[in-house]
Parts: sequence; structure tokens; C-alpha cells
Amino acid sequence: MTYVKSSEEAQMMTLEALIASLLIIVAVLFVVSQVPPKVQQEGGYSEVQLRHYGEDVVTMLEATPSPDGNYQNLLQYYISENKYDDLDGFLNDSLPDNVGYSVALVSGDERENIFSNGYPWGEQIVVSEIVVSRNVSIGGIPGAAAGIRKVGKTFPAGSLIIPMDDTYQPDDIISDNYIPLLRGMGLVYNIANGTYSDGKPISVWQLLEDPRGTNYTFFDKDVFVNTSNNPGDILNGSNESKFYAGGPYIIDTNDLTHEIRGRILNASEDSPVAVAYHINIHQTLEPFYHYPVVELIMAPKIAAYPPDGEYYSKLVETIGKYYIHAGVPYVVINDSMILNGMLDDIDIITIPPANLISMPDNVARTLIDWVSNGGTIHAEGLALTTLDDKVETVDGYNHSWNGLIGVFNSLGTQTGRSMIFVGNSSVPGDYNNNLYGTYADPGAFLDVLAQSGDIDGVLTGAGMSAVPAFNFTNYSKINPDTTILAGAGILNSSHLIDSSQLTYISAPFDKGFVTYLAGYNMSVDYSGNPTPHKERLMFHTIFYPCFRKIYDYGVVELHITMWYK
Repeated sequence: MTYVKSSEEAQMMTLEALIASLLIIVAVLFVVSQVPPKVQQEGGYSEVQLRHYGEDVVTMLEATPSPDGNYQNLLQYYISENKYDDLDGFLNDSLPDNVGYSVALVSGDERENIFSNGYPWGEQIVVSEIVVSRNVSIGGIPGAAAGIRKVGKTFPAGSLIIPMDDTYQPDDIISDNYIPLLRGMGLVYNIANGTYSDGKPISVWQLLEDPRGTNYTFFDKDVFVNTSNNPGDILNGSNESKFYAGGPYIIDTNDLTHEIRGRILNASEDSPVAVAYHINIHQTLEPFYHYPVVELIMAPKIAAYPPDGEYYSKLVETIGKYYIHAGVPYVVINDSMILNGMLDDIDIITIPPANLISMPDNVARTLIDWVSNGGTIHAEGLALTTLDDKVETVDGYNHSWNGLIGVFNSLGTQTGRSMIFVGNSSVPGDYNNNLYGTYADPGAFLDVLAQSGDIDGVLTGAGMSAVPAFNFTNYSKINPDTTILAGAGILNSSHLIDSSQLTYISAPFDKGFVTYLAGYNMSVDYSGNPTPHKERLMFHTIFYPCFRKIYDYGVVELHITMWYK
């Protein structure tokens, strides 16, 4: 490994290397550009000359730095980001006027022709180059869009914190349509949607923490945030070191103008109920570093399916309530809308308890293709088993596991249990968990989906449910990428986890993502008491498609076919 020292000498060496690279590029461009544009070579020499042109232009692409630091060179950037018009422009500017070309991507037996310049006639040559690319349209690695990018970040003084725990963001219900904790999720949605910034999305960062146990793993006595509870006037606020739980959200002050900040603060004071209430926002008084953090880069476009009553859907009395409580917009879609291309404009589909066995096969196949290409599905209650059963009937030959995740038509027998987030088989309090320990991601407790506002990482009660927690009866039929995020606690207690009962699981499906949540109505517990923490779990899932992703790298071959015009 080579290290570059932060010194004047090192900076000069780096600058000299950059200048040398640029001189090489300029030299190659000069040689290419000096070829008479209307002179066509004859015989074998013309083929050699064309090959030189192609090899030189590939060399230039690989020697030119990427405008995005995530890529090694301009060629990788153009292919990974689908900047085909820019690649066409680069070739057009770099090759002689009398040379035509076409460009295709090839992976195994698959070929995608992406653009052409001129009409081929006579002799043609092909210059090929292997490109290690991200998010390639053909080839690549399944599950490419499944990972969330976790980084460390320092937030400057003046950044805004939206708490997500019941210490600072009350979870008590003020009215049927207003719970401050959930309204905080709606505020996050609108910030990311550009509602307060003239349509331009603003990144919202979430601080992840381990929700298990009685102590905060990161937000303990040695790690605190010095903040003011009056971000609009810190001189008249309560300034103190605060401890946060439940994955609070932060907006970097560098992304805020004075006007945008004011709009966000004004929105936090708005309340749709007669009793004056607001969403608590704090301001950092000094720089604050945290790891890991994840970035919500835009607001998702949300759909709910199927409509209330269709396939026995309980949309209105279940997830419809969640959206009302948070003030987050969504659209209801039906089979016809799915078949007519509506999913092209959707990031996530939320499915309430419903019996999806009767879903038409062509609708099911459309949903499967949409998820495979990067869509996200969140299903609850009866929908989780019936969806996997339906997927299995129309797509079972494509995967070795059952359905989307591996729920093999099996439900547990106990209701009213708490959800306890797990990470792996060594989680304190686990017992007899060898059944799912193999499948649980060791980092599941730091997954963006596993954030809890409760101190001990427990979401009490499985909901007013005729559909209890579920289990796997055939472990060979589980999606091998399944991440088990929550097991069932014993009678709403946090000290034990029943490994045979699962309440929340997630898994990538090709380039998409699927989550399943047991229970029936997450807005209330088994006794009918409001449970906004469980509703918020669904909103973490809703935001999931729009967090910045880590893409797996795949290999694709670039073919440049060239000829004289």
C-alpha cells in the first residue's frame, strides 16, 4: 500500500504526476486529431489504423480522472452512471471525422447496443475493453442495490437534530391524526423531498445505534451532543449535552440557507390539531462526529397495494393509518395500474394484510420484475405468506428458495409478543437460537431498519393480530441473503427471545429489497394502545430505497466497432 504524506513535497509530486498524465492525454489527442479527416487508408493498413484509433481513445478514457471520486477513471464513470451521451460526445470529439463507430455492452450471451455514429460499410474492426462497473444494466452481480452506505461524518455546529426517541419526541397520541414522533418522520420526508427548499432535495442523515440492552452503545456518558433546544434563538434556549436514542436524524448546516432553515423550523411548529404542539428540533452548538451514519438522499415515491377490500385488503384500518399519522403522501394502485406501467414511477410498494393468492399471474410477474430491477416491497400480516406463495407459483424456477424471502407457508402460534432486535446468535438473552443464527446478519442490529426509540430495543406487542409471528419450516428454502432483524419476545418482555418465532425479516431480491412484518395493525398493541414505535419501523422501511447505496461491482465488456465512413 502506498501512502502520500500531507506535505508540500508530496503535493508537488502529486501535481507533477497529474500534469504528466494530462500531457500524455493532450499528446494522444493531438496525434489523433492530425489525421486528415477525409483520407481513407487501403488494405491491411486501414485496419491497423482503425485499431490504433480505438486503442488510443480507450487509453484516453482510462487515463482521464473521473469527475466523481467514487470511480477510477472516466470510462468506469461513463459506464457505471449510464452517461452514454457523454461517452458518445467524447468519442466524437476524439476520433477523426471520417471514422464511424458503434458502442455496445456485452456480458456472456447478453448484448446491449447503446449508440451509433454513422452507417457501417466495408471493413470494420472491434476494439474491446473489460470494465469493472457499478450498477451495470446487463451482467453484474445480483443484489447490487441491496447495501446501505454507512460512513463516519462530522456535523458542523449549527446542524439540526430531529430526535427520534420518546425523551425528546413524545410518542403519546395527541389526536387520531397526530403523534409527534410520527410527525417527525413526516418532517424528515418533506425535507428530503425539497418541500422547504424550492423542490431541491436536501440530504437527511440518520445516526445508527445498537438498540439492544439498557445502555446506549454509542450515546453513553463518553459520547454526547452539545445542543440547544431552541434552534431559532440559541441565546434563549436550554443549552446542554443531550443523549439521544432511536436513530435521530441530522441535517448538515452546510445544506441549509437562512431561509430554508426558517421554513423547516416553522413547519416543525405547525400542528393540525387544536391543542398547540410541535416537533422538537435541536441545534448542535459544536462539531459532532458519529459512526455509522447513513444518508437519505431523496424522498421516495410511495404506493399502497391492493386497494382496501380487494383481495381482502385491510388498507384503510392498517397502513393507511400510518400515513395519516405521519403526514406522508402515497398513492393507492390496483392491478390495472401495475400492468399499465405505474411502477416506473414508484420506489416502494407497501402491502397491508391481504390474501394475495388470487392476484393475477401477470400482475405477480410484473411485481417480481419490478423488485428484481431495484424496487422495494414491504408486506405485513397475511400478505407476507400469501405473497411468497404467489411468487412461488409463477417464479419458483428462477430461485432455489421459496418466494421472495423464504416464508414457506408457515405461521407461529403465539400473538401479542414483543419484537426484540437481534444481530447474531450471540445476542445476550437469546436461547435456542441455532435455527436462525446462521441466517442473521451479524450487523443486523445496526441496520437502518432496526432502529428503535425504546431504550431496550424492544417494540412491545405484535399488534391486534389474528396473524401471529411466523417461522421457517424448511430452512433450505430461505433466501441466503436474509437478514433477521427481530425475534419474538416472551409476553412483551425483553429478557428472552423465542428463536422459533420471527416478527421482522428482510432480504435483497436481485437488485431490489423485501421486508416482512408480522402482526395485523402496527398502530396499536395487542390491548389496543397506540404504538408509534412500531409504525415508525415501517417508515424506516419506506425510506430505505432512497438511502445512498453501496453497489456491488460487476464486469461488463465494452465493444467499440469502428469503420471508415
